[in-house]
Amino acid sequence: MAGKFLGTLLVERGVLDRTQVQSILDRQMQIGLPFGQIAVMLYNVRMADVWRALAEQQKESLHEVELAEQPPATDEALAVLPGRLAWVARVLPLRFEGTTLICATTQRNLADAMALMHERLDCPIHFVIANDLELRQHIMDNYPVTDLHPSCLLKYANN
Repeated sequence: MAGKFLGTLLVERGVLDRTQVQSILDRQMQIGLPFGQIAVMLYNVRMADVWRALAEQQKESLHEVELAEQPPATDEALAVLPGRLAWVARVLPLRFEGTTLICATTQRNLADAMALMHERLDCPIHFVIANDLELRQHIMDNYPVTDLHPSCLLKYANN
């Protein structure tokens, strides 16, 4: 694990207090579920807060890549996500390495990309960080934009 513990990050963000973190850890020892899932169950923590904390926890350990220097995205990887969602979440599935899906996103969009991909897929997912402009170009190159209204493209281009 990289960086701070998830519980520490949620305390720093004012989502949980230390007593709640200890309660979650105790429960985790009993039932073996992930910390974030137990936080949601016991204390009604929003999943968005869990994903933001997870992104914060992992961002320092993720590799930055130049997408132009990567192998082209595979059809198998691209098939896991419709183009519309790739644009919205700014995430590009690149390839499978064994059973792990490798996806590119930006630092800014990491939490949203993590949430979307983990919600949609039941396989390990590893993220790499790309430049926003380069990521947009590769999403456009890999997904037809025929199903997007031109106003949507302008919105995504300006964000």
